[in-house]
Amino acid sequence: MNKKICAKCGREVDDSNVFCPYCGNRFEAESTEEMSAEEKPAEEKPAEDNPAGEKTAEEKSDAESRKQDKAAVCKKAIPAAAVLILCLCVFAIIRSMPVTLKLSDYTTLTVEGYDGIASAKVDFDSDAFNRDVKEAMHKKGTDRLLEAAGDEDSVLDNDILEDLLFASYADSFLSWDLNKSSGISNGDEIELTFRYDKELLEKFRIQLEGDTISMTADGLPEVGVMDPFEGLEVTFSGIEPNGKVTVTNGDDRMVYRTDRNNEVSNGDTVTVTADYRTYSEEQFAEMYGEIASPLEKTYTVEGLDSYLSSFDQLTEAFLETLDKQSRDVIAQSISDNRKIEQSQYKGADRTGMYLLTKKKGTYTWKENRLVLVYTVHCKIGEKTYDYFYPVEYRNILVLHDGKISTNVMNYDKPEGGQFFGTYGDVIKLTEEIYAVGFDTIDQIFNKYVASHVEEYNYQEQFPGEKEE
Repeated sequence: MNKKICAKCGREVDDSNVFCPYCGNRFEAESTEEMSAEEKPAEEKPAEDNPAGEKTAEEKSDAESRKQDKAAVCKKAIPAAAVLILCLCVFAIIRSMPVTLKLSDYTTLTVEGYDGIASAKVDFDSDAFNRDVKEAMHKKGTDRLLEAAGDEDSVLDNDILEDLLFASYADSFLSWDLNKSSGISNGDEIELTFRYDKELLEKFRIQLEGDTISMTADGLPEVGVMDPFEGLEVTFSGIEPNGKVTVTNGDDRMVYRTDRNNEVSNGDTVTVTADYRTYSEEQFAEMYGEIASPLEKTYTVEGLDSYLSSFDQLTEAFLETLDKQSRDVIAQSISDNRKIEQSQYKGADRTGMYLLTKKKGTYTWKENRLVLVYTVHCKIGEKTYDYFYPVEYRNILVLHDGKISTNVMNYDKPEGGQFFGTYGDVIKLTEEIYAVGFDTIDQIFNKYVASHVEEYNYQEQFPGEKEE
């Protein structure tokens, strides 16, 4: 039997076939047919030999034979064509059905770490997934893009480019979410949900199965716990309200931070936070088999020296020290006055005092000022003269053990004198005798207190009525 080659799939088929049994290609009818000598009609005899034009018996027999042959061919061709058409329909149906890929075949979901701080991990076999996607595209005839991409003369439109990208990196069109990825404990349900473009997959006749993968965390070991504040030293130094905070001797694997480092006072609270130096908690646990807890601790500021802020903080011993110093200052003032003899000085009594404390937010080098006011007694002739003399001390400290401290040599006193008249804080005792001091307590208040109220708060203590 004669053979011919299918122009579409290149396979050899019987010359009598109208369709290719391999790919379904229809063969075009021949434009001209060569007839064999046996098939050519017999030459017509001259009219004179068959004047009536009737067929001879031999001609009738040949015609009947050819008619029977054609009928036999038709009987064989019709069932063959029906079978071929059926096969083509089945082939078309099979090619139109999607290929199903199970996502679980490419995915491994695991939980690693310690109970309470474990992490979920997803391993996806991208190579196998991409390979299977390409194979599915080939089976479904959607890999035309690969042929187009290899043709130097082809012009790839956007659809072909999208197809090519999908065929090469199918996994890049796939993503997933975890309902919980860290801080996992035994018994937790972990759910992995895939996200992808279903319409794009339908275009390539590919269907993904198993959009959700679930597992229950189990068998996670317990992690050890260490106290990051054990051995930590938090110290406070300086003078309130400008105390400083220092943190030392902590765990070298941890970093410590305070919510405030300076400007603290006794009674304030400071919160220290511990954090892992270079690792996450999960990594720390994996390396050392333990985690740090607690990660925060509050400390109360104590032990700071402070500046005197209340009369209640003064001690009798400290006041006695100041009184002695102040009386020496007054005696020296009398000695410097050439108009008053030392024998005329009859002593000085502390009348009262003012305490000035610096307001918050003001800038002055005197943190506090304690002004002791004395009544000075002088007897000139038969008459006794009294006047007022202040001595101011500054930056008085209350130490953390309750003791009071200051440099008693750092004081301020009235200044004045006589030189072609009087100047400064000078009062007249007699027509000829002047003294350095004040006639009234109000004068002292105006100079030592009232002029500083913008910078200081003040309080006063005068046991009896102030003598004006």
